[in-house]
Amino acid sequence: MVKTKSFFWNITCLKHTKLGLSLMQRMEFHVRTLSTSSEEDKKHIEDLERELSNCSQEIGGDILYKLNLPSQLFCKSFFINFLTDYLQDQLNMRNLDVNCLSEQLCSIQLKLAKMENLEEEVGRLREEMKMFDSERSLLIQEIEDKEVVIRYSETQVENLEESISSMGLEYQCEIESTKLESIALEQNLIETMKLLKEKTQENSRMNQLIQDLELRIRDADNVIENLEKENKDLKQKFQRSDMNTKAFVRTVEEQLHEWLGTKNVQSLSKLEKDVSTYGNILGPLFSKLTAPKASDADLRNKMTEMSRQIDDYELLVRQLKEELREEKLKANDEAEDLAQEMAELRYQLTSRLEEECKRRASIEQISLQRISELEGQIAKERQKSITPLDLAVRKQ
Repeated sequence: MVKTKSFFWNITCLKHTKLGLSLMQRMEFHVRTLSTSSEEDKKHIEDLERELSNCSQEIGGDILYKLNLPSQLFCKSFFINFLTDYLQDQLNMRNLDVNCLSEQLCSIQLKLAKMENLEEEVGRLREEMKMFDSERSLLIQEIEDKEVVIRYSETQVENLEESISSMGLEYQCEIESTKLESIALEQNLIETMKLLKEKTQENSRMNQLIQDLELRIRDADNVIENLEKENKDLKQKFQRSDMNTKAFVRTVEEQLHEWLGTKNVQSLSKLEKDVSTYGNILGPLFSKLTAPKASDADLRNKMTEMSRQIDDYELLVRQLKEELREEKLKANDEAEDLAQEMAELRYQLTSRLEEECKRRASIEQISLQRISELEGQIAKERQKSITPLDLAVRKQ
């Protein structure tokens, strides 16, 4: 505010000094014209006086020469009086003019006395004008420098905008490429999920088959246990029957030896009766014993066949268990590989997306910071380039 007030005061002083200078110039011109006119009047008066004296001499001489009268002295005195009156009138008129001029000169001197202060003020204002001119030249130079800086900053802004646009295009291309890569990875992930689903279905089928085989093995184990129990029971029965028959045969042989050793008719008849009775009793018994022997052979054959089948079943079960274990191991390895691949793909995708997000954020932050800095510089340069004279002109 103080600077603006001083500036406006200086402007008003400049206006007054300009008016004073114009007034002084006009007064000086008027004084010069008056002095020149007074000098011309003086010269004109001197010329008139000279002409008057010449005329008077000529007229007086001619008249005196022509008249040759005794009243020459009277005519001469009359003419001189007339001439003196005329000259006195002219002198009075010139005196009036001189008085007017003297009055005007006095007023001009008064004005000049007043103008002396104005001259001092004019000198001071001229010095201030010189200072203002120097400051104005400095400000003009600063404005030109600021304009150069602004042009340079504008070129930098344009270059920055071009670089930002090119970077935006590059990042757009990279984003498109990452999108394509993500689509390819998603397709691979879908395919791996399909394969994993198929593997899980195969594993479920294999588990179902394993369960069916385990049920069959359990049934076969139960059948084998039952057959073993039956075989054990039959062996025990066979051993008991064999022991009984051997004991019976031993007793019969002993009795026969006893009977043959006595050689008694009664005993022989009794023996025959006993043999007949024993034959009647033992015949069907031996027939029954021979029949179980045949059935025992068949049972043994069946048992061997069943044991062979059981061995075959056990071998098949072991093979199936080995195959199942191998399939489980393969499925587990494949599932682990697929899970690892999926984890790696997810990690790669997340890492790429995070890197892309970080890079975009950093680029946006840098570009915004640079733009804000350039805008601040441009605003500062514009504020600096606005001079007080421009402000005064705008206010007027």
